[in-house]
Amino acid sequence: MRTSFNIAILIAGVVCCSTSVIFIKATSQSALVIAAWRLSVATLVLAPLMFRAQRRAPEVSLGARFRMSLWPGLILAVHFVSWAYGATLTPAANATLITNMVPIVMPLLLLLMTREVLTRREAVGTGVALIGFFLLVASDLNISATYFWGDVVCFVSMLLFALYLVMARKNRAADQLWLYVVPLYAIAALTCIVLCFIFDNPIHAYPPSDVLWMTCLGIVPTVFGHSILNRSMHVLSAQVVSIFTMGQFLFSAIMALIIFGEVPALAFYPASVLFILGAWIAAFSGSRRPPG
Repeated sequence: MRTSFNIAILIAGVVCCSTSVIFIKATSQSALVIAAWRLSVATLVLAPLMFRAQRRAPEVSLGARFRMSLWPGLILAVHFVSWAYGATLTPAANATLITNMVPIVMPLLLLLMTREVLTRREAVGTGVALIGFFLLVASDLNISATYFWGDVVCFVSMLLFALYLVMARKNRAADQLWLYVVPLYAIAALTCIVLCFIFDNPIHAYPPSDVLWMTCLGIVPTVFGHSILNRSMHVLSAQVVSIFTMGQFLFSAIMALIIFGEVPALAFYPASVLFILGAWIAAFSGSRRPPG
């Protein structure tokens, strides 16, 4: 029963994360500005919860909390920027395939950082879900030296995202969720703001529509989506979380159909069935908490 509840919360988080592509497509700002804005909004919205949690658990200083979140925050910032940059250098199918390879690299990172190994059902579920996803992108995949650099950047971005998730598990984020994710978002926001002043000009008038969509980006996929992913990495199997993050392609396609009238390719339907089957197989293989 508890596993089913946590899976339901994770699905809600994945749905929230899948809205990011919708909000990004609706804005006209650069990738750096978008990343800085969304992370700043998330930090400001959640800061009161961080301060309340700190008053209830003062045995560890807030400075120590920020130090614990330093590397995950830097990694998240570089992931956001590198993903947006890499996606402009390679076809959408290539970028989508590469960024959803997290379930492939997650087992190795877990073994190296937490000594966790996959169960048999997690391995089977991963295979079934990935077959479905490869089926979806295979017809559009473009292997070319022209897109090599973009593919490399997207691959590095995917590795950073997987590492960010594993660090949430290693740091036991759900014990004091707001004392982990709010410093993390703040560090990532500050990093992106500094990069904005180096490579962009963030000081200018913003159209009201861009302000609205970037604020929504900060609240829906960041405050809700990423916070839930961090929580889920503590209460569910890490491999299950990585498989479910692949489900963003399913929810994004549904929203794109409703909002933009973009009809999914025919392969989307069998791919969705295989993904759901693989996720179900893996999810109910038994959740493990991080080793003591």
